[in-house]
Amino acid sequence: MKGKWDKVVYAYTNLSCEIIEHHNNMETALHVAVACGETKHVRDIVAGIPQGDLLEILKMKNDQGDTPLHLAAAIGNLDLCWCISSQDKSLIAERNKEGETPLFQAARHGQEKAFFYLRYRYGESDIPLDMLIKNGDTILHFAIKGEYYGFALRIIHCYPELVDTMNKNNLTPLHVLALQPRSFRSIGSFDLGPYSVIPYICT
Repeated sequence: MKGKWDKVVYAYTNLSCEIIEHHNNMETALHVAVACGETKHVRDIVAGIPQGDLLEILKMKNDQGDTPLHLAAAIGNLDLCWCISSQDKSLIAERNKEGETPLFQAARHGQEKAFFYLRYRYGESDIPLDMLIKNGDTILHFAIKGEYYGFALRIIHCYPELVDTMNKNNLTPLHVLALQPRSFRSIGSFDLGPYSVIPYICT
């Protein structure tokens, strides 16, 4: 397999124009390398791409509209998130066909470390709320649906305004929490800012 990856690195280093020319919104070798967690080879690929072609190649999307950074964020690979996003922070704002940014993908999949790294990398105060919302569902809705409760608390701390955001079904994150009775083990405290509820979240 090593020999195959060496050929891929060579192609991105020496044939980047051809890669751009023949891309047709399908999975690229870089997508595959990221999805497989081939950290070293991804680094080698990115380092070898001529600077003039780098951003265009990193913005290439598969049939779902995901860039390599979307995949890195979804699997929570911090090394790959750094390797790719450090080339240009605009990659963090790229959207797939579902309207999701890599930042949103990280939250949706419960990848807390990747989310907060990308948030830091983009600029915490520069992130518009529409990067954190898809079809009315916020990253807080998804964190609670996925039962990532510690992550949900950190999201609330950073974005208290998401607490009362309704999705297209008129459900706030608190409503979503209330619809998951198996998440309540006993009575405790869950601070939702101005909202006073006291379920104890299972750990």
